[in-house]
Amino acid sequence: MSRPRPQTYPPGTNGTHPTQNARPAFTHPPPEYATLSVSTLPEYPSAEELDISNEVAGRTYGGASRPRRPRRTFVFKLGSTNASSSSSAQPWLSMRLMSNAPVSAQRPRYIGGEDVEGSVILNFEKPQTVSSVSVMVRGRVVTSSVADGSHVFLEHVHSLWRHDRGESPPSVTVSDGAPTAEIVKGKLRGKFEWPFSFPFPKDFPYFGKRKGSGETLFTTPQTLMERGVNATIIYEVIVKVISGLFRNKHKIIANVLYVPSLISPELPILRCEAYRTGLYLCSPLEDPDGWAALKPLNIRISARRTEGSSNYTKIEAITATCTVYVAKPTTYTRGTLIPCYIVCQNTNPDPNQPNHLLRTFAGQECVSLRLKRRLVYFRDARQGASVVARDPTAVSSGKYAGLDDMCDETKKVGPSAVWWSPRGAGSGEYAARANVVTLEGEMHLDGDLLPSCDVPFLLVSYTVSVDLSQSQELLVECIQDASNGSPSPPSSPVTPTSRRTSRFTRSVDLRDKQGLSKCDVSLPVTIVTVKASGPHPIGYMPRAVVQKPDRSEVQEVEYIAPLTHWN
Repeated sequence: MSRPRPQTYPPGTNGTHPTQNARPAFTHPPPEYATLSVSTLPEYPSAEELDISNEVAGRTYGGASRPRRPRRTFVFKLGSTNASSSSSAQPWLSMRLMSNAPVSAQRPRYIGGEDVEGSVILNFEKPQTVSSVSVMVRGRVVTSSVADGSHVFLEHVHSLWRHDRGESPPSVTVSDGAPTAEIVKGKLRGKFEWPFSFPFPKDFPYFGKRKGSGETLFTTPQTLMERGVNATIIYEVIVKVISGLFRNKHKIIANVLYVPSLISPELPILRCEAYRTGLYLCSPLEDPDGWAALKPLNIRISARRTEGSSNYTKIEAITATCTVYVAKPTTYTRGTLIPCYIVCQNTNPDPNQPNHLLRTFAGQECVSLRLKRRLVYFRDARQGASVVARDPTAVSSGKYAGLDDMCDETKKVGPSAVWWSPRGAGSGEYAARANVVTLEGEMHLDGDLLPSCDVPFLLVSYTVSVDLSQSQELLVECIQDASNGSPSPPSSPVTPTSRRTSRFTRSVDLRDKQGLSKCDVSLPVTIVTVKASGPHPIGYMPRAVVQKPDRSEVQEVEYIAPLTHWN
């Protein structure tokens, strides 16, 4: 704690007694404030920096090996050999890191299983006492900018040299006028270089505080830096040199990216053959083992009553069972796609009338399939560390979901699935049934998705979720769960709204999009980083171009009413 300030006197009093107008002396010490961290966070990584789907060594397909990009060298420096010299002077401590990072990357990147390779260089003009030289890989969870707002979960130390061991440091003979490296009375003078190479830790140990709990290994999570997420996972390669009589510590901290090597399982035989030959995928009827079904939904489809419409005068509404399928295995590589299928069957067909409503329902794509991500973490890294020390499953089990310090966020990521009329094997049998309509589709996955992760301080999980939307011609309601018959409340239908070509058209569109029939139908899936060996998924539709919102102009909003008074 800081000492209390001494009592002060105004000028002209000779330090004897304060005047009546003088401020009273402080009797309590000033408040203490948290120390802000001076280390700056790196820039947000791009999708290219995180994409390793095709960059694992030794992967072959079609008899040809994919060449790896040349390694890049990143140099980090500290100080100079002479403080009074110009800026061109040689640094006395520097670290070189080799990495297979892409050309656009601004920092080294390491993949699970890769070696952290480089060297540490010392350059002394005068003899200096050096006790030890070491390199460390450190992983931290950062939740705030205060000094205690981070928690270290990974520390891997690699010792390069220690003076007390009696080892001779590797010297470098320099021919550009620098002194020859030598040891003078136990002190180092000249240029010394220590090369190092060790694997980046693919997992990290965790020790629980419960009685009898031992060490548990968890997969090292990917670097996490995302806008809107208050938790950050950063990795650093640190070189530490202890020198001088008072054992001063000198450090170089290099921020690096880490991406775990999570390989997806191999695809089923029929799906591999379709990709290899360029054919369409088999339907769930032809290949039941190649598709995973979500819970079937019972829905009610009815026509909107509009002027001049006589298309649905005889059939006002129908009920149908809608089943959504996604391709197995339900583990997908980011940057690829998820094949999907829809089978809708009229449960009370009239043989004398065609299925207008069911076909219109399929043609207007009232079924939306999206990928949802759930992210769970502690807002306070230190408090979260103490909680998971007692219970390593605190985040994933949901026991502490009610705590204010626990952040549990779920949001939709990536575009929704696109649909078309199926043409693969088995689709003809569906088409021959008058009361059945089918759609085939695919959902494109973004290349920068966080891979699925379950560690004591972070949970990243994904589900594919179904939504039912209204259209201008149809009202769609989820009436009951077809798997167990439990009723669900029908959604309130959206009143048809006239299209006005005015500045309020945007707000009318928003009202229509909000008319979603809520249905709790989802399936857990896993997102990984590396494609499996063999044929890779092929998209039949082009990937949608994501348009960023234009924030350069102020958008007009509907004027409601002014507030007349304050409460």
